[in-house]
Amino acid sequence: MGGSNKSINMGQLIICRIRAADKPFFLKSAKLNIYSLEELFYYLYNATFVDKSELMCDEFIHWVRDDLSQPDLSGQLYESSMSGKGLLDYVMKLEACCGYLSENELKQLNINLNRFDHMSPLELGKQSADDLLKKGRFMAAINAYKRLLMTDLFGKADDVVKGDIYHNMGVAYSRFFDFGEAKNCFIRAYRSNHRQESLAEAVDCAVISQDKEMLDDIITTFNASFSLIEREVKRATAVHTDSLSKAGEMPSVSKEELLRRYIYSSGV
Repeated sequence: MGGSNKSINMGQLIICRIRAADKPFFLKSAKLNIYSLEELFYYLYNATFVDKSELMCDEFIHWVRDDLSQPDLSGQLYESSMSGKGLLDYVMKLEACCGYLSENELKQLNINLNRFDHMSPLELGKQSADDLLKKGRFMAAINAYKRLLMTDLFGKADDVVKGDIYHNMGVAYSRFFDFGEAKNCFIRAYRSNHRQESLAEAVDCAVISQDKEMLDDIITTFNASFSLIEREVKRATAVHTDSLSKAGEMPSVSKEELLRRYIYSSGV
């Protein structure tokens, strides 16, 4: 996020201004127990996505009141949650009693929280699924993207957002070596977002799975982008050949892992 780039390590000693709770609050999206506000801000500063429904809820407000013994703060949180002012206002109530972050770190956190506040529900859902993808929870990410596809919000969304959801779902499928499904996702992505990266990844899927029919179908469908396809075929074929060669030289690294590395996209 910026600032001092605090890394998440809950084993690190953190000095607390408000006594830590005996009973932790469990952040489901992060699969993390927190015992203090300082630990919460340690997490918030590093998080790529914050699910505000986990914090702006009765369960968390009651934890602050009962387990942190902060009835006044819990009252402020309740009022903030009912006011509709958003996550930034809510978290700043907590920060006023915590003071864990430096001034620069707090500014960076404010920027990120403000960004979350102005995201549409679909964008927030994508961000949550993207977070699963980045954490290597590929099947959970695929299921999260699929749930987004079935919402009314998806049908009304901007074409670029739609395409980016399909693209990232394709990335997740490719991590399971399901290149047929991955290719279908990348093709749907390209039709919506018109990103050259999406089309390039579809070509990669065809080459890595050695599916000439799949590749011919891509070339036929998107003949206007033949120069990109030709360039990507050359790149992907070279990497594919190199990966197979290295598999014999690197017994500690599987052929699948070497091939996985050449689906280079980490998401959009």
